[in-house]
Amino acid sequence: MNLKIPPSSIETEKSIIASLLVSPKIIDDFIEDIDCEIFYSSKNRLIMNAIEALYSSSKEIDLLTVRNHLKASQKVEEAGGDVYFSELMSEVSTTLNLSTHIEIVQGKFDVRRIIETCNNALTCAYDPKVDPVELLGGIESGIQSICEKNEKTKAVHLSETIGPSLKNISEARKRGGIPEIPTGFKKLDELTGGFHGGDLVIIAARPGMGKTSLALNIAEYCGVPASFFSVEMPNIQLTQKIQSKLANVPLFKIRNGLVNDREFETINRVSTQVASLPIYVDDDGYLNIVTFRSKLRRLIRKHNVGLGIIDYLQIMKGLVKNQEPVRRITEITGTLKAIAKEFNIPIIALSQLNRALENRPLNSRRPKLSDLKDSGSIEQDADMILFPYRHEVYSKDASDKGKAEIIIAKQRNGPTDISCEVVFEGPITTFRDIDYGNKDEF
Repeated sequence: MNLKIPPSSIETEKSIIASLLVSPKIIDDFIEDIDCEIFYSSKNRLIMNAIEALYSSSKEIDLLTVRNHLKASQKVEEAGGDVYFSELMSEVSTTLNLSTHIEIVQGKFDVRRIIETCNNALTCAYDPKVDPVELLGGIESGIQSICEKNEKTKAVHLSETIGPSLKNISEARKRGGIPEIPTGFKKLDELTGGFHGGDLVIIAARPGMGKTSLALNIAEYCGVPASFFSVEMPNIQLTQKIQSKLANVPLFKIRNGLVNDREFETINRVSTQVASLPIYVDDDGYLNIVTFRSKLRRLIRKHNVGLGIIDYLQIMKGLVKNQEPVRRITEITGTLKAIAKEFNIPIIALSQLNRALENRPLNSRRPKLSDLKDSGSIEQDADMILFPYRHEVYSKDASDKGKAEIIIAKQRNGPTDISCEVVFEGPITTFRDIDYGNKDEF
């Protein structure tokens, strides 16, 4: 039988352990880069575990203290005994190559994890009941976790951030107050400064308020290629919403085949304009956080996408089947924020609000943060939370017709609990700025 030995470098592992025992003063510089799990040898894992335990307790670290720590848990012999300790102490003559040695051992560990992920996938793939989507998600999740574990950041002195900060300020001055990524609504841009790379933005509302329409408006106006992940609505319906707006033909007529010749001609004419919009629609109904990251990365690479939109959080799949909603949403929002930072683009996630707000008195149904559905992590992880609100949804009073507002419930770098008035044109399901020069508009 040809048994394959997992990749490892035992001698390099021993060199690392020896360096730490001989020169404990260097541990402060390297402890963040070493985890006992990266060692293939069980002896080396036990010794490194003892070093970490002593370090976390602020105790002296040398051969004697490590041996005593292992002795207290009756693991000296399991860690190789005195013979192995003697081998270690004759192992090192310099610590100059410690960084290189750590990289080698980390690399071997990463390859072992990749092998494990692939073997698990292979075993699952032979199961006749396997779900291909779950299998692919598990493979990508395993590889992604390996990548994320290696993406370590360290504290830097402010002197190192001054240059990038000045460059950022200079670029903002050149824009003359124009946001890096505008929302398409003048007043909202004034109150928020638009969107920025790394932002997680939540647009939340009850059904029928127009959150999908608002997100589409932003995708159209933002000035950068945008990706729209529609978990609920087919891509043709999203296309027809944009055609309805640009042709100024009611959406219900388009969907029900009620357009006349003139309207069809107009729709046909604006379709060229629709086709030129840099919006990429993905209507994968089985979207989970792993496939989202993978698809978004490809769109960024191929089309320079600068904005990601998900419609919507509550029907996005979790990585674990039948996962409790609060846990699932917590996992999703935390990962979305990390992805926004990783790719340095804003990500907009649409979210439902709790039905309970509709039980409040008619004049008290303006949404608030406590109305967010399923998880407090939505409020915690978001950099900005916007509530599109139309009172006419609850009141058919003619004076409310077309009135809408976008409530800024949260933003990390600006005012909150304020709103900007906009217009909602129901027949073509679109939001637009108020024309303050038109006295007929509120």
